[in-house]
Parts: sequence; structure tokens; C-alpha cells
Amino acid sequence: ILEAELTFAQPIALQAGDYISNGEYYPALELERCTVKNQRGRAFCIQSTDRLTIRDCTFLNVASPALYLSTAVEYWYEAGPVSNAVIEGCRFEAFTGKKAGRMDGAILARVNSRHPGVSHVHRNITIKNCSFEGRFAPRAIGLNAVDGVILKDNQFTEKDNRIEMNNCHGVEISAQDPVHILLSDENLQP
Repeated sequence: ILEAELTFAQPIALQAGDYISNGEYYPALELERCTVKNQRGRAFCIQSTDRLTIRDCTFLNVASPALYLSTAVEYWYEAGPVSNAVIEGCRFEAFTGKKAGRMDGAILARVNSRHPGVSHVHRNITIKNCSFEGRFAPRAIGLNAVDGVILKDNQFTEKDNRIEMNNCHGVEISAQDPVHILLSDENLQP
């Protein structure tokens, strides 16, 4: 067991089981006009905490999530939450290889934790003006434990594509995103 003493500039309410991280050295990321194709694994595993912009990129035939926004709060302890992420004007084409039915979607933001009910780890993720071409299984977009989600003016060629959100708060979805949206009850909070 590792023991450490932390001193905060202001009082902060922590409980047993809460996760904290030092975001001082997390990088910002701007990814523009990149093309990734025929990738057997994910295109990018992004562990950038703040100021994340992915714009006008193309992802063709990527077997795992093209964009995997990850926080590693167990085992590796190497990344904190994603915040202030904008994914804009990107094109995602579904994987058609042997494992097409086991793909995890084009965009996946989740929390790697064995503890149920981890809430609102990621903050402010915007996905807008993106196109999703073909059938993504089991989902086109999967979001977990996000406070502040904006989905705006995205295009889906297959109406059976799904957007799945669990344990998200502050969700805004434009009428132009006509796909099956699966929300847990917690998503319905203002």
C-alpha cells in the first residue's frame, strides 16, 4: 500500500474510493486533417486531459474505435479524465473485416474502473458535423461518465446505428442526429 499526504490550496470533499490525479503535466492535443485507414487496432487512444481538438480527420476501415478517449484509473494509473474535447468535421467509415460485428464503435469515451457508479469523470465532449458511414456494431458512439455532452449536426448513413450513453449528465442532442439513442435514466438530469 502506497501512502501519501496531499495538501490542497482549498478544502475539497473527498471520500474513500475517489480518484484524484495531477493534471499539471497532461498534454493538449490538436489533430487536424489526418487520415487513418485499414487499421486492425484502434486509430488513437487519447489520454489528453484538457484542450483536445480533432478536426477534419478521416478514419476508414478501423477495426477498433477510431477515437478512444480513455482514463486509466486502475492498474496502470497513467491517465486522467478527458475534458473540453471537440471532435468536428470528421468522417468515420465502418470496419468491414472479419471482426466487424465486434467493433466497439467509431468514438468511445469510457472509464476503466471496476467500481460501479463512477460518475462524471470526463467533462465537456462535443461531437459535431461528423459523418458515420456504414453499420457500426454495437454502436457508432459510446459515452460513459461524461458531464456535458453535445451531439450536433452529425450524419449517419445507417439509421440502425446507435449512440449509447451511460451515466452522463448535461446531454444536448440536435434533431439532426436521427439514430437510436440509448440513455440511462441518469442522462435525463438537466
